[in-house]
Amino acid sequence: MFQHHQNSANINLDTQNQEIRFGGRKTFALTQQEIIDLDKHIRALPFKRRMQDAFLAMISERESMKQLNEEDLKLIQRCRYERNTYNKRIVQLQLIQKPSHRN
Repeated sequence: MFQHHQNSANINLDTQNQEIRFGGRKTFALTQQEIIDLDKHIRALPFKRRMQDAFLAMISERESMKQLNEEDLKLIQRCRYERNTYNKRIVQLQLIQKPSHRN
């Protein structure tokens, strides 16, 4: 069951993976661990975008991966892109803040 928890990602999904193809991209394979990781990431953010709030609401309403429809999968995909962009920005910020060792 998808369960909405404020501080933890206690999501119990069936082990069946979901796959969807987005125009010209490789197949988007969704696993239980991926949803759990995405849920943890979104809950840890100090500020959430509307799509991330929608993700948390969607997770709380679904009981299994079989209930995910195409709209849900697109939302998850957008949240994954946002997470990847966020992680890249954090790395860039750390590189800027780290003193340069060039002489």
